[in-house]
Amino acid sequence: MYRVIDVADMLGVSKVTIYKKIKMLKPGILSEIIEDDNVTYLTDSAVIMIRNSIKRKHSNQKQSDKMMEFIEVKIELDKMTEKLAAERHKIESLKVEQFEELVLMYRTLEEVLKVKNENLNSLIKSANSIKVANDYVKEQINVFTKFLQMRGLGGQSGR
Repeated sequence: MYRVIDVADMLGVSKVTIYKKIKMLKPGILSEIIEDDNVTYLTDSAVIMIRNSIKRKHSNQKQSDKMMEFIEVKIELDKMTEKLAAERHKIESLKVEQFEELVLMYRTLEEVLKVKNENLNSLIKSANSIKVANDYVKEQINVFTKFLQMRGLGGQSGR
């Protein structure tokens, strides 16, 4: 932001000339002007608008050209800074979104693991039950075999 007197010095003209140009450029320039405590401030864009409408004096032209070049570069830098801030905001939003997705995936995987562990424990219990049943059947077969052997021996001696 520049005071009217500063812009007049930059452009090599009087304050009156600046105010005349402001009046001439209304209403387009109004959004680029700020009044504070009876001091008029001009944005970079306002300075460029005024410069483009003024025929400059040759004595201050080099200084004025350099100042205008500086202002134009500053405006471009401000635009690029705004774009960079917007891109950073997008990146941060994406990071948060991806983090939330990862947390959701992690919780889902924890649930899947819990179910698989429950299934595995159930299978282990079933396998143990089958082993106990198998051992019981083997024991019954041994008892029955002994019974048959005893009967077979007894039946042979009775003949």
